[in-house]
Amino acid sequence: MKKIIVLFMVLSGFSGVYSQDLVPEIQKLTSETNKLQKQIELLTANVLELSRKIQEQQSNEEQQIDEQKARTDKETGDNEILAIAVNDYKNKKFDDLIKTSTKLSVQHDLLLFNEHTELKPLLSELEKYFNAKELLEKKFDATQTNNILTELNEINQQSTLLDKLKEDLKYYKDFNDALKKTVENILIFDGDGPGGKKAGDDARIQELKLKDILYELANYMFNYYDFVNYPYLSDIVLEIIKRKQPDADADIKDLSIRLQ
Repeated sequence: MKKIIVLFMVLSGFSGVYSQDLVPEIQKLTSETNKLQKQIELLTANVLELSRKIQEQQSNEEQQIDEQKARTDKETGDNEILAIAVNDYKNKKFDDLIKTSTKLSVQHDLLLFNEHTELKPLLSELEKYFNAKELLEKKFDATQTNNILTELNEINQQSTLLDKLKEDLKYYKDFNDALKKTVENILIFDGDGPGGKKAGDDARIQELKLKDILYELANYMFNYYDFVNYPYLSDIVLEIIKRKQPDADADIKDLSIRLQ
C-alpha cells in the first residue's frame, strides 16, 4: 500500500512538472498556427484577387476582339454599300437619278463620296438640277432664273427631265405675268376698278361674280395649262379659289402683291 501511495505521489509530481513545461509550447504552437492561418487567408485573398484580375483582363481582351470584329464587319459592310452606291450612280441614267434622289440626298452623297472624284461632277450636276427646281417654288426673279439657266446649259447629260426644267424656267416670266393680269382682272370685279362691285349678301350677285372670277381663272388655266409645274403660281390660283368660293367678295390684294 505504501508503495502505491509513493508511486502516485511521484507520478503526480512528474505530471505537474511536465504540464508546466508543456503550456508555453502549446501557447507558442497556437500562436504560430494563428499566424499561419492568417497567412493562408491572405494568400487565398491574393489568389482570388489575381484570379479576378485575370478574368477581367480576359473579358476586356474578348470585348476588344469583339469590338474590333464589329468595326471590321461594319467597315466591310459600309465599303460594300459604298461600292453598290458608286456603281448605281455610274450605271443609271440621269433621269433615273433625278427620280430616285432629292437635293438633301445629293448633298449627303457629295460628302460621303468625297474621295470618289469621278462622281463629283455628276453629283454637282444633280445638285444644280434640284437648286433650279426650287426656283419654281419661289417668286419669279429674272436674274436668278437667267443665272440658273446658264448653269443648267452647262450640264452635259441626256435628260428629258432636265430639258423640261429648262423650258419651265425659260417661260416662268410668261406664266407669272399672265397670272398677274388674271388677278388684276379679278380685283376689278371686286370693285377696285370700273365695272366692279361688291356682292354683299345678295346671293344672285354672289353667284354671278363668282362665275366671272372662275371664268378668268379657267381662261388662265386653259392657256397656261402647265401652270401646275410652277408651285408658287399654282398655290396662288388655289388660294384664290379657296377664298372666293365661299365669298366672292373675299380680299385677294395680298395675292396680287405676291406676284409683283
